[in-house]
Amino acid sequence: MPMLGPTLATMAGGPTWDALLARCRGEGITVCRGRLDGWRGLWAPDHRQIWIDSRLCDQHAAPVLAHELTHVRRGDDGPQSRAVEEWIDERV
Repeated sequence: MPMLGPTLATMAGGPTWDALLARCRGEGITVCRGRLDGWRGLWAPDHRQIWIDSRLCDQHAAPVLAHELTHVRRGDDGPQSRAVEEWIDERV
């Protein structure tokens, strides 16, 4: 998932960053922020961590977190096909 360009992360609406953090905590997932060169977000299933690029403000990070949370709920492990990524983006 490239970091730049028009994405769902720039669209208004949807759950807030704080609401998504609460959902993650409820599911035993730790959310971490760091510089992710080339990515907006990553799911690390072995550690039950979602990483979000620290350069995104909370408003832009919320849809990215929702996207990664969808990977969690699907049971995804490792890189997914472009079709899967687009399917998730459409639902987020």
